[in-house]
Amino acid sequence: MAMLLAIAALLLAGGCKAYDAHFARSYEFGHYQLAEQQLRSEAGSALTNSNHRDHLIYLLEHGAIQRTVGNLSASNEVLDQADDYFRKLDDQAAIRVGAAAKAAVTNLAELAYQGYGYDRIMVNVYKALNYLEQGNLDFARAELRRVAYAQQQIEQRKARRLEQLEEEAASSANYNPRAMSDPGLASQTQQLYAGIPDNSLKAAYLNAFAEYLQAIFMLHAGDADDREVGRTAIRRTLSMVDNPYVRQDLEWVERLDREPITYVILESGVAPMREEVRIDIPVWFFNLAFADTGWDYVGVAFPRLVPQASGIGYVQAQCSTGAYPTRLLVDMDGVIAREFKDELPSVITRTLIAAG
Repeated sequence: MAMLLAIAALLLAGGCKAYDAHFARSYEFGHYQLAEQQLRSEAGSALTNSNHRDHLIYLLEHGAIQRTVGNLSASNEVLDQADDYFRKLDDQAAIRVGAAAKAAVTNLAELAYQGYGYDRIMVNVYKALNYLEQGNLDFARAELRRVAYAQQQIEQRKARRLEQLEEEAASSANYNPRAMSDPGLASQTQQLYAGIPDNSLKAAYLNAFAEYLQAIFMLHAGDADDREVGRTAIRRTLSMVDNPYVRQDLEWVERLDREPITYVILESGVAPMREEVRIDIPVWFFNLAFADTGWDYVGVAFPRLVPQASGIGYVQAQCSTGAYPTRLLVDMDGVIAREFKDELPSVITRTLIAAG
């Protein structure tokens, strides 16, 4: 298999805008070396201190930028640290519940960034791509197989978060469950999050590129068992997205005379950022100790996704057999938005607990 990676810009992690990320602006303008230098300067101890609340987000950003500038080994070293961080989060689930419950009644900003499902999956995807470019197929295969494991951990993590949320709400004397059904709050949040698509289709919530990358690797670089895995992954990819090239891959699998294939993969743009938006809510939302607090409303900070205007729509590959424009395989803005909306009930409840 010949794989041509036509990468216009690397997709950065969609983390909270808890820092003034000058490096992100340099990155969007294509000044990748400068962005890497600025990130090191801005991150400070956050890159090396695992207890820093921004440790993970800086690891993800740094690993992505190192890949862009071609430092593939350095990129994998950083992304390995992010992988280890995720594993520690899983191992310390019980401790994390207690810590989050405590922070919920003080300041949500003190909680460390723990990443999202798409973060976990893209860590393994980027490491697999790095190993592919280095010609290390065994390590690439291992990373692609870890994608399935990451998906399992995502589901378990969601269940733990629900348990954590119930504990926080039950232990907080300042949280009123009626707040969630208040028309005023519902109107404000609906307006704030109106542009986020619904989660009606689970396929749209998954990462089709991670599945497809596993498919084409297993089909072209693996043994007989791997090829069966690849065949299944192609079918799963088609269940997520209607892409003509993926359909052709499935037809190719079924044929006996399989001609060589060159894949052109375009990765363009950066992920949306998270910003705070203030919403004023009535004090009756909280079971306060005093009948008259002197305040009618309290300002609460809610997060919103802000898409970044960057990237290009498509490229076209020209060869002796014709012209082949790229076709969308996965819209990461959509993946991130759907997970964001999936988390919204928990975010709103926890924010109200913290405000109380």
